[in-house]
Amino acid sequence: MRLAAVIFFNAIVSALSVGPSPAAIEKAVITALNAVRDSRINPALDAVIPDPLEINVSESGDDSKCFLKIAGHCTCHAKYDYGVTLKEIKQLDDFKIIDFTRVTVDSSGPPYAISITGNIATGSLTIDQGSAHAHVGACGIHETADGHADTKGEASGTVKITATGNLDSAKGCIQLSVTSTSIDIGKLSLHDTHVTIKLGKIPVSLGTLADLVLKMVPGLTTLIADALQKPISKALPKAITGAIPCIIIPTLDTIGRNHRARNISSQVQIL
Repeated sequence: MRLAAVIFFNAIVSALSVGPSPAAIEKAVITALNAVRDSRINPALDAVIPDPLEINVSESGDDSKCFLKIAGHCTCHAKYDYGVTLKEIKQLDDFKIIDFTRVTVDSSGPPYAISITGNIATGSLTIDQGSAHAHVGACGIHETADGHADTKGEASGTVKITATGNLDSAKGCIQLSVTSTSIDIGKLSLHDTHVTIKLGKIPVSLGTLADLVLKMVPGLTTLIADALQKPISKALPKAITGAIPCIIIPTLDTIGRNHRARNISSQVQIL
């Protein structure tokens, strides 16, 4: 009889020792991350992001137009060569994780494979220290001039984090260990573009020069992503671990009790 009672008791302990559900882990992790996002995680990231960021992005073009017509015929063609270079991005350290939007537990555990996704944005960027140049030749006349170029913009995208969740059943919590971080800048919008240049008697369209800045978007996007990737990959794991050493999972209160129950059961003697 006593042997049967002990076996029954151990069976109950074993049944209750099932870990938390993936849904419980996902809810607890995303709640914990968003709770410390602005107070602990973003300040830690801002401290390591380079600002200003030195760059060297250029675009150039050429064109040919009729400069002078006589009796309906073009008697003088103007040939244009022009280019724009941007050399610095400021306010990149205003980068923020806007929110953590999704947590997925990819496998049963423990340990648990966890994927985390969040939205990121840079805030307002100033991209300047730029130069513009143009050379125009028409009717034997040649004009060369240099000027200034700058623009403003905002970048946004996503951050993806993979982590391992280790179960601490005694404390009733999950310890996150970040294994990788990736940054994807999905959008870079530019506005308030200014190009200042003067070519004397032979005009060149400043709109044409401003269009060159828009052609820089792919190159600028890559530079911003690369500039963010390394420091964030290094700082984010420490920021998360430092802010939330162990994430309480409500259903793990049962696990904690089971841990104590197992200690009791180990002391039961079969008489």
